Amino acid sequence: MDITIDGVPLHPLVVHLSVVAVPLAGILALVWTLGKARLATLSLAVSWIAAAATLLAKISGERLLEAKGLSEHNPGPVADHVTWATYALASIATLAVFSTFGRSIGTKSGAWIWNLTRMLIILAALASVLSIVIAGHEGAKLVWTH
Repeated sequence: MDITIDGVPLHPLVVHLSVVAVPLAGILALVWTLGKARLATLSLAVSWIAAAATLLAKISGERLLEAKGLSEHNPGPVADHVTWATYALASIATLAVFSTFGRSIGTKSGAWIWNLTRMLIILAALASVLSIVIAGHEGAKLVWTH
């Protein structure tokens, strides 16, 4: 049974937090890694909020699948949406982890470690923004074309 708030399934409600937090986390991470060190804490906090929101959206989406008689193994017409949402979750979690690591090492350690971490943060940020946009597009198609 899907969790509802006043009769509205939780999934479409929490998805909006992911749709805002994931791109914001990606943009903040990019700005931080490109030289605005004072944004490190904010970038890290938003990355973890985005990861939590995306995880909650995934969990509530799985419950919604069950309510519609589908499953993760047989998602039917929502297969593309589920796939891209999973990529979004994985990439934003990766961003959060590498941002945490980057925040802890900063520029105190070897420059090569910081540069490698910065490249991984940038890749995870770009992947998270791209995947959440595509997942959102697939979800919107499901809502508005069926």
